[in-house]
Amino acid sequence: MRVAVVVALLLTACSVQERQERKPAPVVDRDPAAVIARVRKVPGAGERLRPDSALVPATLGVKLDKPEKGDLEVILPLTARGPLRIARDAERVVDVTAEHAVDARGLVESGAMVFVAPSPDADAVMIAERARFTELRVLRGPATTMARWRLRLGEGLVGARLAGDSVELVSSSGAAWLRSEPFVAIDAAGEKHAVTPRLEGSGRSVTLTLEIEAKAVRFPATVVVAWSE
Repeated sequence: MRVAVVVALLLTACSVQERQERKPAPVVDRDPAAVIARVRKVPGAGERLRPDSALVPATLGVKLDKPEKGDLEVILPLTARGPLRIARDAERVVDVTAEHAVDARGLVESGAMVFVAPSPDADAVMIAERARFTELRVLRGPATTMARWRLRLGEGLVGARLAGDSVELVSSSGAAWLRSEPFVAIDAAGEKHAVTPRLEGSGRSVTLTLEIEAKAVRFPATVVVAWSE
């Protein structure tokens, strides 16, 4: 009997300890409007939103309505692992696939494509403009500080190269066709942190990796990834 009582007391103590140590699962707001509201408050990121932009269906995604002559063609994917396409013509084109994401369904909100929690502790907002594409990665915490994209280049391109804190996609003439802006993370205090890109692969198939130093950043933080000619 005494042994049984001791065992029961030990099991009860373990159960209480497990309940005390067990942390509640983080609550993820599944409303894309809430994601947009958070982004809008981030200096250096919120002003990139284009709430008046109209997005219409395109092959494998959506694009800006009523394109004008000289516009880049930017097709936003319908799912987080679907290919993003940026093109000038049939040869100067790149398809970008987010290898860090699960295939979460996107929702159009305020002229942008919003993916809620395609990665742990992270949301993504994609914005198409007539001369630029921007992705805002909203990191709610340090669980997802690295992101990786597969870049598949069109036949008119020969590769990608680093240019300081930016990446350039190179045409057959040797000139840069598409350039990223310097990658930056904007933290909860409004401080900007440079994000150093890393390229792997060669030729028309390369991988771009971005990673931020979590210890130096106050979360939530927004990573700005933007491409233009």
